[in-house]
Amino acid sequence: MFEIERYFKLFALPVFFIAIGLIGMTIMAADGLRAIAVLAHVVRMGLFISLGVSVTGLIWMGWRLLLLWRWENGKLEGDCHNCYGSSGLLQGPKCMMCGNRTG
Repeated sequence: MFEIERYFKLFALPVFFIAIGLIGMTIMAADGLRAIAVLAHVVRMGLFISLGVSVTGLIWMGWRLLLLWRWENGKLEGDCHNCYGSSGLLQGPKCMMCGNRTG
């Protein structure tokens, strides 16, 4: 597996969450939406939801960076028999680092 595929697989979804959160905060911070009194509560709630999505993406990305750093330095004792990488719960028994099936 090429490194670009590994990085895309590890970081695509967290970066997507960060981008969606930032876009949502930008849209909710527009002055036109605040002028409408009916949408004031929706805008306030939307700002908090967008901030939560961005923070979730940042924490998720930090965790993935930590896993990658530990794997590259040989400190990650995962369940992959090929590279000792970790298999994610969402990917099933497939290794996040080399792509081999671990089950």
